[in-house]
Amino acid sequence: MIALGSKPDPAPLSRTLLRLRHDFIMLGRAAATPLPEPLAGRLAPFLLHAGAQASDFLRRSATALQDGGGPPPLQDYEASLARYESEVDALRGEGLTIDLPSSKIEPLFTLGFALEQLHSNFADLARCVREYAQATRGKVA
Repeated sequence: MIALGSKPDPAPLSRTLLRLRHDFIMLGRAAATPLPEPLAGRLAPFLLHAGAQASDFLRRSATALQDGGGPPPLQDYEASLARYESEVDALRGEGLTIDLPSSKIEPLFTLGFALEQLHSNFADLARCVREYAQATRGKVA
């Protein structure tokens, strides 16, 4: 099809939002099984911060889509994810995960995977927001 207007194709945004939905389902399932102590206590502040940064990124992306602005920076979420991963590495380095049964450690790995998937899909969302902004301003993406 030939596009005569400057409207962006909504399909990539729709696919990205569906993948984000799946990320949140994965995160919810991982969170359904509480992490054992001391993992839970040590990781909670990092997870809360990552959640706040993710929420901020989504809100700012929604605003950008409505206003035709560019995507928000992803660095704040990336930094919070890096701090979380660093704390997980520290816990593992201290040997706190070695004696845990797989049923107790599995949510930790699921959570890490889901957070990485979320990051990847946030990057796709930023691309979609950028394409929408360019189309709104009449530029070719």
